[in-house]
Amino acid sequence: MKIPVKQAVHVELNSAAEEQLDREVGLGPERARRIVESRPFHNWNDVKRVEGFTEAMVNVLAQSGIELGDPTRADIHPVSEEHHKAWARKGVAAVDAVDDGVPSEGRRSPDARSS
Repeated sequence: MKIPVKQAVHVELNSAAEEQLDREVGLGPERARRIVESRPFHNWNDVKRVEGFTEAMVNVLAQSGIELGDPTRADIHPVSEEHHKAWARKGVAAVDAVDDGVPSEGRRSPDARSS
């Protein structure tokens, strides 16, 4: 696994976007997706349990400057860069991060859900 160490410094596995893990860290799209889906990580042993991550690979990550970050603040529903671009093309002005990144125009009100 190739990891561009200078770009991996200060990347947090618990909060980095999938694209950042893929492109900047060099995990590739599948491993980046698995990291995002397996959050939160409390220690490096948690990362070793993710499919496709060997002990040697996790050791390289840990030594490269990548940090786990705060597991209580783990972004388990990150909005990808592609989603932001797609919403911009559709003219969606803002994304409400509190509601897992779903554009407010795409959400139904609680009243509409019950009917």
